[in-house]
Amino acid sequence: MAKYKFSNKLMFALVMQDEEICAEFIQRLFPGKKVKSITFPNDIKITPEKTIVTGVLSRSVRLDVLFEDESEVYDIEMQVEKEPELPKRSRYYHTSMDTHFLKKGKPYKDLKPSYVIFICMKDPFEKGEAIYQFQMIDKNLQLQLNDETYTIILAIDCPKGKIPKELETFFTYVEREEVDENDDFVKRIHEKVEEVNRDAEVTEIMTLEEELKIRWHYGYDEGKAAGLEKGAAQEKREIAKSMIKEGIAKEIIKKVTGLSADEIEKL
Repeated sequence: MAKYKFSNKLMFALVMQDEEICAEFIQRLFPGKKVKSITFPNDIKITPEKTIVTGVLSRSVRLDVLFEDESEVYDIEMQVEKEPELPKRSRYYHTSMDTHFLKKGKPYKDLKPSYVIFICMKDPFEKGEAIYQFQMIDKNLQLQLNDETYTIILAIDCPKGKIPKELETFFTYVEREEVDENDDFVKRIHEKVEEVNRDAEVTEIMTLEEELKIRWHYGYDEGKAAGLEKGAAQEKREIAKSMIKEGIAKEIIKKVTGLSADEIEKL
């Protein structure tokens, strides 16, 4: 059975559903900030099943860890590979958060400050910094717009001397899985990772998700060569076959692939 690291996106999302871990992470990232309680939106809380349905084939953007506290909202994302579109993704995530949290008919003043936080295994800017912090500002006057949207990017591979003391053990764990026995925060993360890895059903789904991503991209390339529509249809059938083999429920297969019950029965 495969063993997944904290940096695996689904593992990260599942572990970070722990309220204490999220609260401690925010308090270490922003020293002096106190998080009394946090709330995860029930309608988008991550589960392995929902991740497969919304995160792999729909090509929609899945918010890894979305939550709010008394006065702010946060989205925390794990980024393993370098992503050239990171700035545009940040923009989209902020918009998604505002759309989700601002109820219809409510005034703009009800929008809470929003933080999109990327934990990047590789420094996207190659400037050697541990933390990059962005907000809207007038370049000429250095005047802040005060729209209260903040994008924070952590570069795990930065020089060790650049890491804030509060985050040293966290950076080390994310990069090398080394557990500091004197740090209860990192120990709790590692315990949750081990707990998820012991759940055979969850790890099977995580393995399937990785396989589906590979199949999806392969099928897309094949489709460009032989006709996008034909390639996509064949890819859906191949994915459905893999899911049947893994014992995934037919209702989920229908949602993921868009195939009808009859088409699935004929596979």
